[in-house]
Amino acid sequence: MRLNRQLQQNKTLDAVCTGASLRGAAKSNGTTHWSLRRRLEGVPTFEEKYTSLQALSPVQETFKRRVSRQFARFFRSVRPACGSRHTPEHSYNVDKVGSAMGIGDNPLVIGPAELRKVFMKDPNRLDWVTVLECISGSGRAITPLVIFAGKHIQQQWFRDEFDPEIRDWRFTASPNGWTSNQIALDCLNNVFIRETKPDDPDQWRHLILDGHRSHTTEEFKQACLTAKIWINYLPAHTSQVSQPLDVGPFSVLKRKFRAYLRDACFRGLTMAPGHEEFVDAWKQARKDAFTVGTIKAGWQYLSVREEGNSATLNSTTPIDLLSEITSAAISTLKSARDVNNLARTMVGVDEIYDQPTARLLFRKLAKALTRMRSGSVPQSS
Repeated sequence: MRLNRQLQQNKTLDAVCTGASLRGAAKSNGTTHWSLRRRLEGVPTFEEKYTSLQALSPVQETFKRRVSRQFARFFRSVRPACGSRHTPEHSYNVDKVGSAMGIGDNPLVIGPAELRKVFMKDPNRLDWVTVLECISGSGRAITPLVIFAGKHIQQQWFRDEFDPEIRDWRFTASPNGWTSNQIALDCLNNVFIRETKPDDPDQWRHLILDGHRSHTTEEFKQACLTAKIWINYLPAHTSQVSQPLDVGPFSVLKRKFRAYLRDACFRGLTMAPGHEEFVDAWKQARKDAFTVGTIKAGWQYLSVREEGNSATLNSTTPIDLLSEITSAAISTLKSARDVNNLARTMVGVDEIYDQPTARLLFRKLAKALTRMRSGSVPQSS
């Protein structure tokens, strides 16, 4: 009812702006002249007045509706594809995960609030490495493709005696360590199609992936069609909750990889790990992350094969749909309680923040804020 009145008022205001009288336009459109006068004087509408109390802004509401429609179309297209023609062992999810060659901790930097940008020296290697991973609905993990930064793969990057556990891994190089159209096509033809070839030549495979440009080229689509691979692209900005790899193995993989790489650096007394340390840490982390239970848990969370039983669609967890439009930041710390809450949050992100050095840092910060609030900040001499 309130929306209809607002639409009538907007229509009446348009008539007034074109030259109609206020009372005449109000009478012809079934509204009151005094409410129109309030609008003309700048009094906000009911929706505008209470916008600040809403969980999402009007821009976010519009964006959410648009993405929700894309999400609904995606699941309507996935469910028929995952029916009788596609069983769990023939349903796959491919995604890429990147990491710097260094230790890759999440640092906590404390500095004056007046400075918008601070540069600091970092002894770690910042060469980027991308790994393409693939899992199936039956809990199987496909051979990964590791992309190093460089022009060619060099023999001195690896041990003299090649580890039999990574003998089947595929390695390639790109100028910046990122994937490309050609790398994605080579991975499709030489890894995915070969390792997932079904016994029945008439059996179609179902592949879920994001809309990265390397997955949307004509050559990539033609190769999938020739090999009888049904493609489903995830809606933009939703892969963190709609992709089995993200909600399953990747969350464990990233945490374990940082821990294993940190231990390797400590044992080698170095802050600049090389390709050998990176591969060893990734191998160990992959063992812990790509288990049958973890992989199936990611698919079970998505539940694209069961009508009306999707944990993603029924989840109340907020989704950052506007990560490219707005950025959320930690609120300014004002008291020791805020510092303690931040400390507990960071411990949940990475176990490194539960070490004595990190706890000492949080205690000092809480003590400094307490002194500032009490007005007993020591003056510098």
